[in-house]
Amino acid sequence: MKVTKKLFVLFSLFLLISLILILSKLAVDQEKQNVAIVTCNIMAESRNMDAAMKIREINAAREKINEAPYLLGGKEIQESFQYGLCTNLVLNDPEYQNTLFQLKELERIARLKAQEEARIKREKDAEEARIAKEKEEKARIALEKAVEEDRIKREKAREEARAIEREEARIAREKAVEEARIKREEAAKKKYATAIMEKRYIDSFDPLDLYSKLKIQNIVLEEEQAPYRIDGGGTPFIDITLNRIQCHKISDLNVELKIYTINGDLIEPVSTNYSLNKYHVFPEEGCKNNYHGRFYVSESDYIKLKDTKVEDGIEKDIDLFSEISLKVTGGSYFHCAEMKRKSSMIGLCPQDYPPLKNGEPWVNLSSYFKEYKWINE
Repeated sequence: MKVTKKLFVLFSLFLLISLILILSKLAVDQEKQNVAIVTCNIMAESRNMDAAMKIREINAAREKINEAPYLLGGKEIQESFQYGLCTNLVLNDPEYQNTLFQLKELERIARLKAQEEARIKREKDAEEARIAKEKEEKARIALEKAVEEDRIKREKAREEARAIEREEARIAREKAVEEARIKREEAAKKKYATAIMEKRYIDSFDPLDLYSKLKIQNIVLEEEQAPYRIDGGGTPFIDITLNRIQCHKISDLNVELKIYTINGDLIEPVSTNYSLNKYHVFPEEGCKNNYHGRFYVSESDYIKLKDTKVEDGIEKDIDLFSEISLKVTGGSYFHCAEMKRKSSMIGLCPQDYPPLKNGEPWVNLSSYFKEYKWINE
């Protein structure tokens, strides 16, 4: 009984001491809070207080509340007022920087949101104004169009009655003339293409290959020097070497080439002062000497091919290319009168097949010739 009574007294005493300590701490915290509030009020209400005086005030307050000295500057004090954290700064709140960062982040988000809302409103207003103006313009155009269509309709009705008979007669005459011209031209083209195939053995393009594949002996990527250029550069080209038989079959004829790189890129030709492009590649002189023709390319394609050669460690230029197709498209007027004096061009000029002599500088016969293809295997 006595032991229980003693335990009760001790427990009561412990509770009393704990309560006194809690009340004492609350009193101390309240006193610190009051000191911080007074200090912040003094700094806020003192208009002539400079940064040094504010630092002294904070340090005086921290000395009273047994906190570490304030080591920052006046800018941070002003910032604490801006975000309502002056008392936290004076009390040396360990969460001060985190709280300040969160407030700044909220402010930044609010500012961005306000800017975005303002931008959206401006765009919406501008779009509504544009739509209204567009509707107004469409209405005006529609009215003008209706008036003009009505006028045209009346004029057309008056003219059609008088013009129908004249137009039908003219169309009939022109159609008859055009049909006769086309018939003569198609007959001449067929005769011309047949002559090219017979004289050049185009149908048996490569008698040594059962599949009539295009045989390419070599491909070289070069750059023709141009002394007139200040930078010393030249015109890049792809030099394609055929065997002598193939070269003579297509020399001085119009030839269309399609060249693909190992990356699958189609190399397009460029026009040059030499008039050598994808339609006129293999001159007869080239067949006599090196059996080759030049295919001029752009500097960008030239650089890309050179870079691929270096990057992939390619030794031979021919290995830069995966596929080349060749197709004879017709005969050319290019130096044809001069070439007729040579046995290789007898009967192979368009002028020899009227009415082709009055046509374009070259006659398109591509539908009569098949395409030959070389694949780098």
